[in-house]
Amino acid sequence: MGGGVMTPIPLTRVVDKYVAERRLSAARTVRFLRAITTRLSEHLGREPTTDDFTIEVARRWLAARAETVGRATVIDDAKRFLTLWRWCASQGWVEGTYITPKHLYPKELRRYRLEGPPVRHAIPLRKRAPSVRKPRGKAPPRPDRHWLGRLLG
Repeated sequence: MGGGVMTPIPLTRVVDKYVAERRLSAARTVRFLRAITTRLSEHLGREPTTDDFTIEVARRWLAARAETVGRATVIDDAKRFLTLWRWCASQGWVEGTYITPKHLYPKELRRYRLEGPPVRHAIPLRKRAPSVRKPRGKAPPRPDRHWLGRLLG
């Protein structure tokens, strides 16, 4: 890129280029990606551009979405938004930073801390205790279907 300032690209064009380059034929995937731009434009009040690929914008938008839709929908929206963001970063249109969908979730939807995995206990992990269930053996033989006649006979 010669160090110049990139002009912002509308997200509708980004989605069209992404679909064309990836040769996406699944109508559902294309529809979902286009819905991201529509929903984001409703939130921003203008057409979204590549300049809107920031954590702050994404968190505000997803927090507003969380008020009207379910948790799974917000997570799916975050993943699709991030897909477009990463693709734009690979094209050199936006700054590419390592961001996961969990970084974009509003605080209410986070289940764990973002700093890293939970701290391990000081006690080393031990092997599992042996099972105390009765050992399974062979089932007793089933009686013959004519057992009553033999018994009386």
